[in-house]
Amino acid sequence: MQLPPSLAFVHSVADSFFIELRQQYAGHVVLEPRHESWLDAERLLIHHRIARAAVDPSRVSHDALPGGWPGLKYWRLQGSPRTYFSPYELPTLQSLAITLQTATTDSEATWCMFDNTASGAALGSALTLSALLR
Repeated sequence: MQLPPSLAFVHSVADSFFIELRQQYAGHVVLEPRHESWLDAERLLIHHRIARAAVDPSRVSHDALPGGWPGLKYWRLQGSPRTYFSPYELPTLQSLAITLQTATTDSEATWCMFDNTASGAALGSALTLSALLR
């Protein structure tokens, strides 16, 4: 769930929403908050088993690494320096491969999504990362 940048964290509202969400759906959920106030939501995310996405390029102080519920690690890579267009260079993908390998245990689900699709760069980035992870 990607939130709008204007949506500030309000504990009671978020808690009510997550309770309703979990009554309807028990699967994996990833949140991508884009307002700085969501830094205060970590305990609530963990309680409701909701992971927080790592995002590149980073938009707030706490989204460079995954957070929230530790049972799922999720990276959303949108291209850098030009969001949605730029391909990821080999050194960046090599570093990411190491991060993915060291940050994940067998008990965690791990996802890495490339959203640098506007120029077709996502496929190349994903294939290179996949080869590095083998």
